Amino acid sequence: MIITRPSTVAISATCECKSQYSPLTVSLLLILKLQGDPFDTSVLLWTRAEAISPAGSDALPDQSVPVCVSYKISTSPDLSGEVDTGSAFTSYDVDWTLKVEATGLKPDTKYYFGFADCTNSSTTSPIGTTRTLASANTPAQHVNGGKPLSIAVFSCSQFQAGWFNAYGYAAHNTTADIFIHLGDYIYESLGNG
Repeated sequence: MIITRPSTVAISATCECKSQYSPLTVSLLLILKLQGDPFDTSVLLWTRAEAISPAGSDALPDQSVPVCVSYKISTSPDLSGEVDTGSAFTSYDVDWTLKVEATGLKPDTKYYFGFADCTNSSTTSPIGTTRTLASANTPAQHVNGGKPLSIAVFSCSQFQAGWFNAYGYAAHNTTADIFIHLGDYIYESLGNG
């Protein structure tokens, strides 16, 4: 899994909005807004839209109704001139998570992306960044426009041992172009976990 740039780690944006697709009040809570499986012309984008109770109520929202979330991806930080857009539904049975594939992208290019409520485009997530891989036939000296490409690499973690601050530190205090997690995110065992 590849995670790119600081804005993609542990970010949340909360907005209340009514959706015509759902009687829910929706909070767009982005938990580790991720990108993964980049190719030279596409990348997967992931987020989570969390249903919350209406203001002033302690009643649970109706979890049987799906919520529509839209996305856009652009080479511009303000998401103007989008390269790809789309929408998809998410629901309680998948923990309100949403994974979409942005396609039609240029190889070896930095992109900005964001999510929004389908029925209220002013209810948006923070803007994240990602990049596509270079084409397979791109000479190494031409990758990233010939500029150095820095990579931060992470591996296994043990929940009981802690030390998760390294992820936050790297996300907010490094100039890495790409963050790569090699997998096996958390090991848990019986006993102290």
